[in-house]
Amino acid sequence: ELAQQAQGLAERNVTHIGPGAGADEWLIGYGAKGLGLLQAPRQGRARLQALNLRSAGDAPPLDAQRVLATAWQAGVLWVGTQQGLYEVDWASRQARRLALPLPQPFPRIEALQLDRSGALWIGTVEGLLREHQGRFERFQHEPLRADSLVHSRVNALLLDRAGRLWVGTKGGLALHLGQGRFQNHRHEPARADSLCHADAVSLREDGQGRIWIATLGGGLCRLDDAAPGQPGRFR
Repeated sequence: ELAQQAQGLAERNVTHIGPGAGADEWLIGYGAKGLGLLQAPRQGRARLQALNLRSAGDAPPLDAQRVLATAWQAGVLWVGTQQGLYEVDWASRQARRLALPLPQPFPRIEALQLDRSGALWIGTVEGLLREHQGRFERFQHEPLRADSLVHSRVNALLLDRAGRLWVGTKGGLALHLGQGRFQNHRHEPARADSLCHADAVSLREDGQGRIWIATLGGGLCRLDDAAPGQPGRFR
């Protein structure tokens, strides 16, 4: 229960939930009103407030964006929106939109994930980017390379407990092997134990280290075996 109605949702369209800066805080991403901050202590009443994030320059205000992903990097909050990537200095609440090295520099950002090296992985509709210390690396599907990213439209990212990066795409599931190489899993109608559908839209890891894949059109499936160089067995 929220403490006051005036501190309730800014709108009814909630497009993202992510961790806040504190242990009992959550970020609420809206469909057209940026971010809210939910403080939910284990005891007492919850409090939901708007975040007034000032946007630098002539970029569309973050407070008017559809938020699709967030990730923390020390005192910086990265925010993925329908109109590009924003970097928020949390202390000052100052936001700036970053141009990405893509044909469309402000693409729809579907997923964000930090890895153990501190690099930020950015899943976009135009490929996968890795940002580290201001430098960007781009990964996309290359038809002549079997170990390139299975599809350039990225829907979801997951760093598992072993530190491996999984990528859900419109064309299947990919595991990053390093050096720009990927182990790809596709839906194969002739194989009952292949990925249940090509469009992998959400990824989670369970307590046994198994990867679960939500798909758009094929239901939910679980990866039971992903031996290196093998096609992978899904249930």
